[in-house]
Amino acid sequence: MKSDVVNVSHQLLTNTSNFIYNVKIIVLFFYNIKRGLYMKRKIGLCLLFSSLLFSCNNQSNNDVIYNNGEKKLDCVLGEFSEKDGVYESKRVNSIYLFDDEFKEGSYLMYLKSNSSLLENGFIINYKDTLNYTFIGLDIYNNFIIKEISDNNKIILKEIKLDEDIKNDEIRFGIIKENNYVQVYINDEFLVESILNHNEYNKYGLFGGSKYTTFEGYEKLDNNVYLNSSDYYINRYGSFINEDSNFISSKNNSIYENRSNKFNNGTIECNIILNGDNTDNGIIFNISNDTNKLKYWESEVSYYYFFISQSGSASLGKVNNGSWSTLANNNITNYNNKGSYNLKVIKDNSEIYCFINNKLFINYNDLNYLTGNKFAIRSNGNKIVFKNIKSTSIINSNDYSLVNVTSGEAKIIEDFAISKVNNTLLTYNNISFNEGTLKANLIAGSSNKNGIIFKVSDDNLSYYWLYLTSSNQVGFSKVVNGVEYKEIKKFLPYGRNETTLFNIKIVIDNQDIYCYFDNRLTYYIHDENIINGHKVGLKSCGKNTSVFNLETSDEKEIETYEYLIFGHSYTEYWYSYKEDFKEYESIYDIGMGASNTYEWAYQYNNEVPMYKAHFGIYWNGINDISAGFDASFIKDNVEKLLTEIKNKNSNFEVVLLGVNRCPFAINYRNKISEVNTLYKELSNKYDFIHYIDTELLYCDSNGNELSKYFSDGLHPNNEGYKIVAKLIKETLNKVNKE
Repeated sequence: MKSDVVNVSHQLLTNTSNFIYNVKIIVLFFYNIKRGLYMKRKIGLCLLFSSLLFSCNNQSNNDVIYNNGEKKLDCVLGEFSEKDGVYESKRVNSIYLFDDEFKEGSYLMYLKSNSSLLENGFIINYKDTLNYTFIGLDIYNNFIIKEISDNNKIILKEIKLDEDIKNDEIRFGIIKENNYVQVYINDEFLVESILNHNEYNKYGLFGGSKYTTFEGYEKLDNNVYLNSSDYYINRYGSFINEDSNFISSKNNSIYENRSNKFNNGTIECNIILNGDNTDNGIIFNISNDTNKLKYWESEVSYYYFFISQSGSASLGKVNNGSWSTLANNNITNYNNKGSYNLKVIKDNSEIYCFINNKLFINYNDLNYLTGNKFAIRSNGNKIVFKNIKSTSIINSNDYSLVNVTSGEAKIIEDFAISKVNNTLLTYNNISFNEGTLKANLIAGSSNKNGIIFKVSDDNLSYYWLYLTSSNQVGFSKVVNGVEYKEIKKFLPYGRNETTLFNIKIVIDNQDIYCYFDNRLTYYIHDENIINGHKVGLKSCGKNTSVFNLETSDEKEIETYEYLIFGHSYTEYWYSYKEDFKEYESIYDIGMGASNTYEWAYQYNNEVPMYKAHFGIYWNGINDISAGFDASFIKDNVEKLLTEIKNKNSNFEVVLLGVNRCPFAINYRNKISEVNTLYKELSNKYDFIHYIDTELLYCDSNGNELSKYFSDGLHPNNEGYKIVAKLIKETLNKVNKE
């Protein structure tokens, strides 16, 4: 009985729907008669009405073979046939659904419309005859995307097509991804639209007019226009295709997509590196005004987001042959044989770059490029690119994530950016009272910008860790709107408003540990700790973002058996774990461009909190080149090391002398003077173990040897190995004693 009711209802729906379309045809027919486009013959009218009335009677869809070998298909509405891969509507207003589902990927087919009087095209997101999405040609033979929701029509996109396209067989490419659809006409990108209803995945054909044909059916799991070599062109070097993977077959290769467009939106791909140290990534907003068949960097413009040969996430810009690096941030635990996902979100001047879905670069280019092509670029051979995706849609401004107390913010995916000065916001979905909070910070324009935590409900009390306008690190406690500042701390050389900083905050009862740029920058014991639990950002300037927030109950206070600290010699000691592989618990907190005063008066409270048993301290050359007196340098070193010893009774330290180097030839006498005083400290304190490195990198005549230096100042790998050997020999003696 239920089945009979359904069939009757379906028949009524079919007849009603057909009737509506038939009325439309009649109206259009008489309209065109008035315009003189049809003959005014009575017999023609009679035949037309007879055909229309007959078409309203939808027959049963039995498995029937027509005389010409066509197979009658089982339709939900009207009638379709199929022969040799060609589908044809046999009645007006016909719907045929394929057996499988279309959740995402590519759906491609040729359409030849028999009449412009009715709509013809494709159906996706089909629920029933009253609920689906139509993509195709309207009654004027123009392109349209519309959603039918409970029989109500919502026009999403409407585009007038060129006349030469209208009159030919049209190849449609329909791409579904997440909540949006892209449409290609004759393999050229046409339009993109967000779908309001995307919960149903049935799909098929819509023949509004009789004898509309569809053929060349293809369905793929990904976007064929982005992942098939048919739609790319080698602009430099060479790429080959293997199983939908693009592989560079020459060094310095560019593979440009010729079907798609990218001006604003999101683009991403996966990269598998080959073990060599080369630059590889995505180029976008390409302008090739002279239509060069081959190009690299001359006479073109584009952005280049790539993983650099040094293991960093980098954003570069080519502007008519002029190269500039816009931003550069190191990738933690970089592997030159690893697999990485690269993603770019561009919104006019604003560019956001991600590695493995973590933001690394937030850059605002006031003179932004406007080209609309994109490509993949490889400086190495046998670099694999796959799973390329592109959309003009930007997931932004979901303010349910945050509460903006002052100023203005922009929401991009799951992070927020301050858009004006004096912005304060808190996250609605993050609570932090005790334990560990991890986050990333890009500080934006020069000012006091950073993260706030333990924010009270009224947003008037909180702690604030920030970057200052002079590239220092600051910490403040704000109570009922009144700010109490701690001493500002030195920030390593090369950090700026585009740098991605790693932030970690640990709260253990009344103890607050603030790790900024992977170093314990502030240790605060607060007897009157704030009881708030909210987290957010406070920015006195623009374009500050706090993101990738994680919280845990675990208190991740960092301690190490061996601790390396000092100036750039220690920060650039990238091979230290290999050089000291015998020591399992070793860490380097060196800071480029720092001097002995900054360590003695800014970090004297923090270094002891690592509770290291053995320290390796290398400092002094920056003090000498700055003109500080030898006694002043010695006093700073003595203050720092004795304060560490007073707090950690088992502390032992290796104090490295200042070495000669090509950069400091004019400072030989001053170097000797400082080293004499360092040796005196070693004689004065039994926990200080001096190593004379003054002539370590010299020949027998005391002349500096450039072969041990990368740039005339900093040791190279060989230079570090030599000093590491001396350090380990000294530590072995200390352990035996």
